[in-house]
Amino acid sequence: MKTAIDFYDRGKMKESNADEYSSGGYYFKGRFICPECGEPVHISKSRYSNFFSHFQKTEFSAECDRRVDGVTNSSIYERMGVPIYLRDNGNATFNLVFGFKKIPSHILNKAIEDKATLKIEPHCGVFIDIM
Repeated sequence: MKTAIDFYDRGKMKESNADEYSSGGYYFKGRFICPECGEPVHISKSRYSNFFSHFQKTEFSAECDRRVDGVTNSSIYERMGVPIYLRDNGNATFNLVFGFKKIPSHILNKAIEDKATLKIEPHCGVFIDIM
């Protein structure tokens, strides 16, 4: 794979291309992670360019479409779950925010017009809103 998430400094990360790094350089294990499965990857060299590779697969390794020997029919959201964030409103209140994949704005606007709800559990529903 050509890209991975680079944790280049404490609390800082970016998506990086393998060609930006030296294949002979030292990078601590865990600096680069796969954007699909979240497992650590390392830089490998081929004849023409660098690329990121997963470490040896074990019984505890996550299934990943980017792993050369991986075959999965699950989406990234099914494998890793939906990201959940707390957003500070600045007045001692917080919003719970779910990070779903991008939904076209006309569909979201229609959901708001129709007062659609998102069911979190059988007894808990929340109205859809755009932040």
